[in-house]
Amino acid sequence: MSTSRAKDDDGARESDEGSLDAAIFALALPAVASLLLDPVLGVVDTAFVGRIRGEGAAEALGGLAVATAVFNFSFKLFNFLAEVTGPLVASQIAAAEAEAADLDDAGVATNTTTTRAQAAETVRGAMTLAVALGIFACVSLELGAETVLRWSGADGVSSGATNGGVDGGNMLRQAEAYLRVRALSAPAALIGTVAVGAYRGLLDTKTPLLVSGAANAVNLVMDPVLIFGFGPVPAFGVAGAAAATTAAEWIAAVVFWKMLVDEGLLPGMGGEMGRRDQSTTTTEINLVGSPDASIAGWFGALRPLAAGSASQLVRTLILQAVLLRATAEAAGAGAAAPHQICVQVWWVTLFALDALAVAAQSLVASSLGAGDVTRAREAADRCLRWALATGTAVGVGIYAAGPALPGVFTDDPSLVESARGPLALVASLQPLNAAVFVGDGVLQGAADFDYLAMAMAASAAPALAMLGAVGVGAEAGAAQGATAEVVSATALGGVWRAMAALQLSRAGTLSWRYWFDGRSPVASRERSDEAGKENGE
Repeated sequence: MSTSRAKDDDGARESDEGSLDAAIFALALPAVASLLLDPVLGVVDTAFVGRIRGEGAAEALGGLAVATAVFNFSFKLFNFLAEVTGPLVASQIAAAEAEAADLDDAGVATNTTTTRAQAAETVRGAMTLAVALGIFACVSLELGAETVLRWSGADGVSSGATNGGVDGGNMLRQAEAYLRVRALSAPAALIGTVAVGAYRGLLDTKTPLLVSGAANAVNLVMDPVLIFGFGPVPAFGVAGAAAATTAAEWIAAVVFWKMLVDEGLLPGMGGEMGRRDQSTTTTEINLVGSPDASIAGWFGALRPLAAGSASQLVRTLILQAVLLRATAEAAGAGAAAPHQICVQVWWVTLFALDALAVAAQSLVASSLGAGDVTRAREAADRCLRWALATGTAVGVGIYAAGPALPGVFTDDPSLVESARGPLALVASLQPLNAAVFVGDGVLQGAADFDYLAMAMAASAAPALAMLGAVGVGAEAGAAQGATAEVVSATALGGVWRAMAALQLSRAGTLSWRYWFDGRSPVASRERSDEAGKENGE
């Protein structure tokens, strides 16, 4: 009997793991492409700009590195729009569907519109905030482009100083040309961010896949035309790359908006919310698009977002400050161009591996919304296992492609050689990166935003200290007569060791919260009971 029961338990466990894996990959696989929208746009820009020939080619690539770092800082600063919207929408819909199931059992009819009412308010509030913040970011970047680029190191290398005579003044001009055009895409980028978060809440990552694929196709076609010129179209150089990317992001934003109207999560042109399912008769509900819910509806929609947005904003600000400081230190030591190559590989792998974090975030939020903590833990554990396996595979792939990988971005032999060493470190970090990203997704799905902000602050401190040491070391090396190549290579290695320290610290803080601290919303019952006793509850 006991043997038979054990076999039945094993079979049930395997079946449950199989269904969980199916749910994870149904979310994660399409999410890979949608998450790759922004970094792939950057890779395409880098690959084409890296093939500009003649005088100023190195400055063009270096200027692109600094300008994209500044734009990424400004854009990623508002990542909370997706990271908070997604879990909110998932938990709100899961809770509403659970309530609707009870009503159906009682003989009261419900429909999709009813179960999405609160989620629609959240999406409308997030989209209102996205448009306002996007306009603010666009205006701020246009007015302060030169100042922020100088602060970020775009003029950190003067002619004849390092790196074989890279002209810092020309690099600043190239960076400014790119940033002023790319800034026009800020509202579109944030609209897309909210849309991606909303679809994560719907447990649908296929739709963002289709939109991101179309946007990347537009950028791929327009980039060489606008950068190098074609027929009557003149060559715009770095500014042309920005124009192609901006056009692609606006097209994606318009498509996303229309689709969310069709989903019933945004109001249409007449102010009425879209109705995705009207087949079932039900009592009318007062949606955000109705006249009685105008101003009050906006504030009501923003209220649930405000709880987690402030913490996520702080967390993202700290992380982006580290990334921007890393680029500034690399640029100041004459290593902006090879650093840009490493950063693009980092971003592509980051977003690819982050697909499992999307699955973890959505499944954890949905499970907790339905009140099933056990299921949330199971989903989180399974995503972590897959993350380690996937990260290892990606790391091996980068290491194996190491000698050829820099050649994807540039045909300058010196830049290719400079990027090889840091890329080996990037490869070794991939399993750790994958686990960290999933850990972030789990705690985001659990709406544990305050802890994530504190953990990021603690993790960033050693990385920032190491980056400060990079600048001091570069100045000391130059003063002692070290060659430009030695100063550049040493600084670039130091920058990426600081990035490794950041990821190691993040892994430690996230592990503590998930496995040892019972106060986490996704903690097991036993650990929660222990934490309650420790707090005297």
